[in-house]
Amino acid sequence: MKKSIALLAVLAASAVAYNAFKKISEDKKNAVSRQDKSIHLTLEPDLPNLPQSSSLNATLLQSYRVQCQVMMECYPKDTKVIIKHQVEFKDSNQLLAMVQGLNDLFTADEDLARLSVIIHQTIDANAQAAFDSVVSIAQTSLTFEGNYQGWIIEKIN
Repeated sequence: MKKSIALLAVLAASAVAYNAFKKISEDKKNAVSRQDKSIHLTLEPDLPNLPQSSSLNATLLQSYRVQCQVMMECYPKDTKVIIKHQVEFKDSNQLLAMVQGLNDLFTADEDLARLSVIIHQTIDANAQAAFDSVVSIAQTSLTFEGNYQGWIIEKIN
């Protein structure tokens, strides 16, 4: 009889301990889940708006959005910067056709020997302006069968 009572006491204690352990584990899991959600919400940046339509791949557009956001965080919002795009071509006729097709917002430095062009634009230091410029030149380069190589940003002194 004493052994039965002792066994029942051990089983009851084990059940209480298991339930306590289970509750603590669930509480920790819920706390981490709430913490993850709050971190996710606070760290998610305000990305530039996507264009209504684009000939560019959706993954590429998303990459450009994030890169522009990260790059522009380095500059004060009330400044202007120069964004320089590089595009390469297979022949000089395509290069010259693209340069002639650019509007007045852009200037270009052609390197016919290397079949490349550096296109400059002065923009406000914000992610949306940078993204719009990148998308514009990347799409235009596709139209003229160019290969968009990317961009750099320089602060105006």
